Amino acid sequence: MDDAVNLLNEQGNLAQKQGHFQIAGKLFSQALKLDPDNSILNFNLGNAFARQQKYLAAIKWYRRAVALKPDYQKARVNLSSALSNLGRLKEALEINPHNTAARLRHIFYLKSICAWQELDRTLTPPLCDQTPFFNIITDPNPAHNFQVARNWSRSIQKETAGLSVKLPPRIKNNRITIGYVSDGFRDFPTGHKITGLLRHHNKQLFKIILFSYGTDDHSIYRRLAQNYSDEFIDLQGVNSLQFAQTIANERVDILVDLKGHTQHGKLDVFSLRPAPVQIAWLGFPGTTGASFIDYIVTDKIVTPRHELKYYTERPIYMPHTYQIYDFGSKVPLKKKINKTFTFCSFNQSYKTEPPVFKVWMNILKRVPESRLWLWAEGHAPKNLRLQSLQLGVNPSRILFAGKLPPDQHLARLSRADLALDTTPVNGHTTTLECLWAGVPVVTTLGTHFASRVSASILTSAGLPQLITKNLKSYEDLAVNLATHPQKLPQVSKSSALFDTKQFTLDLEQAYLSING
Repeated sequence: MDDAVNLLNEQGNLAQKQGHFQIAGKLFSQALKLDPDNSILNFNLGNAFARQQKYLAAIKWYRRAVALKPDYQKARVNLSSALSNLGRLKEALEINPHNTAARLRHIFYLKSICAWQELDRTLTPPLCDQTPFFNIITDPNPAHNFQVARNWSRSIQKETAGLSVKLPPRIKNNRITIGYVSDGFRDFPTGHKITGLLRHHNKQLFKIILFSYGTDDHSIYRRLAQNYSDEFIDLQGVNSLQFAQTIANERVDILVDLKGHTQHGKLDVFSLRPAPVQIAWLGFPGTTGASFIDYIVTDKIVTPRHELKYYTERPIYMPHTYQIYDFGSKVPLKKKINKTFTFCSFNQSYKTEPPVFKVWMNILKRVPESRLWLWAEGHAPKNLRLQSLQLGVNPSRILFAGKLPPDQHLARLSRADLALDTTPVNGHTTTLECLWAGVPVVTTLGTHFASRVSASILTSAGLPQLITKNLKSYEDLAVNLATHPQKLPQVSKSSALFDTKQFTLDLEQAYLSING
């Protein structure tokens, strides 16, 4: 590179390290005008776009880098990653067969369409290559879950090690400032759940700031989140350092992460410590494994005390369940009477595992003329029909439903008689919605956080009799309730589960106790 090109490249790299990806992109573009056939500059520009999640643009420049230098391994790896992020998994794996992210996405895709035979032929990557989310949905071992989450959080800290937030002096206020961070303040499970909490927060004791980085879908949930908060700060597209600095400038006392190790999570922002107290809650069913997260909002069913050794966070134990839903926004529905007994499972199809589906088919065999209603789209219905046929059940007894707006979804849920949970990943929002629609849920108590969520919810709802120890007792209970429908328990709307106001008071009490 000549001096001018080299200077622009160095300035671009510095801007990129500081999280200023748009500025970095402009600098690399200027350098490329002077030296268009420079493979390193093409690669760096691709990185600048990738860090802004502009993967199509990133792919263009990575391809140019590889074309200019076919043995440019870093460019091949990043090109494969960008393709993977766009769901172009076959291309990603062709370019880089060792692309772990693409392999994990491919396995998740196979799980989501219930292509179990192909899954059996696919090698699962070792723990060191797994993401925390992939690990919790495939491995119900809390020690493994902790190991993967901790390693992932340490890698996040390494990435942000060169960045720092300027903390303004603390000022004594009459109100404690609570910040919630999510991209889900919209028509999304987080938005559905948290609206009631925002409505009931004591604004005399707490100042509520929502730090949003999700798309504005103009939904009622977005409007309610804006109306119920003292400040709604839109940080979509802002880099990690600017995001964290904005939080610090607001002098947030307690910062609550509602995403954890899920897609588009912002633990990189939390790693910069923009608030004195940082909490994980709701989005990710397990520990973050992060030294920079102080507490986790949980309960003693999903997080028994003897398993705290698998957590980096101190527990904030809610008296009932750690789950919440905005029940107050919807009128409880009256159950409809079916002529044919209808089982349902509206969990996402990636949660449906072969052993569970086999039990469902056993249930249908043992309950003549019953039917099973599933939420499944794409190729999943076809694959599940084939599986039912192989297990000796007429596919016509399985009905499939797709996505509907929340109110319409609740209305159709009420037409089911009994919900069948999945394991090792339980229903979360789905279990809450079934109970609100008056549909009891049968579950099993699993071995890790994600496989105990429905047990937590059912206990809070006063329905512990619907929690079973294994799939055999799960099957027997479902059959017994279906063949003796008079035994189906009534879901009481006066239970602790539906008392969002009391949940808010309990959480606020926890906030008061941990605020320095």
